[in-house]
Amino acid sequence: LRSRATATTSGAKKGGTRLITLSVTRVGPHQYRVGKWDVDLKGDTPCHCPDFLFRKEGKGLPCKHIKVCALLEGTPTNNLTVTLPEKSTP
Repeated sequence: LRSRATATTSGAKKGGTRLITLSVTRVGPHQYRVGKWDVDLKGDTPCHCPDFLFRKEGKGLPCKHIKVCALLEGTPTNNLTVTLPEKSTP
């Protein structure tokens, strides 16, 4: 199953914070595509982005890719676009 997903940083700001738009697509059971990143919510390393690796080492917190995939988990929806602050905090 092939899908197209994008992650773009917009120039839009909310309260002085840059916003990022993430499009997530389900590609299999517990598996998603967010921009160029593959996310497997049941995998040992759910995401391989630098942000996840940094957060995992530091505080064990999920990256934004895992957070948006969790929004689709358990729903019949296969695609979702979410706008978040570029530097999100848990």
